[in-house]
Amino acid sequence: MSFCVRCEQTLGPADRRAEVLPLCQSSPADYCTVCQELVTVNDEIERVKAMLHGLFDKQDEIRSRLNITHPSIVDRLPVEVAAHIFITYATDCQYRRTSALLRLGAISRRWRQIAWSTPGIWSEISFYFPRQRIPQERLELIEEWLARTSGYPLTIKLMEHNLSDSSPYLEEFFALIDILNQYCKQWSRLFISLPPSLLLSFDCSSCISCDIHYLGIHTNGTQAVALPPVFSRVGPKKLRSRGPLSLDMMSLNWSRVTEIDITYITVDQGLRILRLSPNLRHCLFEEISVSDVATPVEAYRHINHPVLQRVRVGMVTEDAMALFLQNITLPALEEFRIRDWASHPGPANMLRSLFIRSSNKLKSLKLDKVNITGDELISVTQVTPSLEKLCLRPRRDAGERGLDSFYQALKGHLSTDDSPSSTHQAPLLPSLRFFHWKVEAIFPWEFISAFLVPLSREGHGIRRPLETIEIVCKNFFGDRETCISQSVRSELAPFEDLVKFQFKLREDSGDQFDLWHMTDESFCGSLGSYGSTRDGEL
Repeated sequence: MSFCVRCEQTLGPADRRAEVLPLCQSSPADYCTVCQELVTVNDEIERVKAMLHGLFDKQDEIRSRLNITHPSIVDRLPVEVAAHIFITYATDCQYRRTSALLRLGAISRRWRQIAWSTPGIWSEISFYFPRQRIPQERLELIEEWLARTSGYPLTIKLMEHNLSDSSPYLEEFFALIDILNQYCKQWSRLFISLPPSLLLSFDCSSCISCDIHYLGIHTNGTQAVALPPVFSRVGPKKLRSRGPLSLDMMSLNWSRVTEIDITYITVDQGLRILRLSPNLRHCLFEEISVSDVATPVEAYRHINHPVLQRVRVGMVTEDAMALFLQNITLPALEEFRIRDWASHPGPANMLRSLFIRSSNKLKSLKLDKVNITGDELISVTQVTPSLEKLCLRPRRDAGERGLDSFYQALKGHLSTDDSPSSTHQAPLLPSLRFFHWKVEAIFPWEFISAFLVPLSREGHGIRRPLETIEIVCKNFFGDRETCISQSVRSELAPFEDLVKFQFKLREDSGDQFDLWHMTDESFCGSLGSYGSTRDGEL
């Protein structure tokens, strides 16, 4: 520290300027003693600075050698292992963010060499464009990205929900699709949500072969799903369509399709797809309706599909239900789920006929909002003895006792009354392993033990091989009848270690009670003021 006699302040590091020059105006040879001393000090400072820069350069060189002699853990790994770690990192990145993956090349030269030469890192590319524009530099980045895939199967997600055929800057999206078309041979999984004009610009005609594993096409709004003509020769194995099907969608090569998930479809389209898809195993038609235009009778001719195993359908109209269910036969059927959006009457006879003419191999049946009585359910389950899983979600207005006769019939084979009305020669559902019931009603708990009775009058300890009984009563908080009585608990107690009882009371808000582990007193005490607990607090 020095004291300035002129300003009477102590001079410190904060007062040091980059350069302090002599004040003498004469030549250096005539400088005063003070200015000469300043020149000497300045020369020494420059010499020390040069020495310090040299030392820093030496330090940088040593740091570089340290990375070679003491490599990081990743640098010590074999290239194959490091590449696998990078692929795992890329897979875990949410939406495979571009910046996260490019960061792999910014760590070191070796990391960049490994990342840039590992196609699996770049095999998935997702596009989400909230601004509906694609800058030129983004297109250049996409080209570089795809060039690193080196023939690896590609997953492409192109999702722009706010774009329409009338949107400005549409030509920028055409430029993007032109780039993607150059890699059509590598297309494996396509997720596309675009307006029709952009969908039709996809082109794989330049590829000798194109093996698409998954094709998911969504359209914006209510526009029909249009399919590029060239797709007619490159049938995917899995198809998902969100939006009404256009006529050209039927030109798809369906011969390789094994799984279908279509939201909106007419009966004639559904039957035609079944005819065109000989290898179809899993089928989901979420909303089936009848075509608004005149359809020839030939379009509804019966179809026997020999390999279809899983069918999930939703019915919009009663006519659609009849036309579809009565015109299919499915010998390999193992799982069937039907949802009736409007709860039309009379589905039981159609279901029974379908199961009879198809096979008795059905293992899983789910009836969601289907208008069916207890006696009708008996008639259906009588022809499905192989059933292992039964899920019932009755209509909200079906009443709490609408299926009582079915529950009673579960032990009807044990009745000593020989009248036909009370006796079933064979036990219902002898192979049942899982039963699920969920509705805004109170389950008739007095019948729950009927699921666990012996399969014959002789007993011998043989019963249905039940593993889980799940009952979910919705929106009945505070209703005492929801509680399981002590007598019912006593009947179920011997099976508690053998069967998983999941008895729940649930509100739409997510509040839930585990009825099986609550006594009558604790139940009423907890709900006396309509209190509730969240899942996991019990």
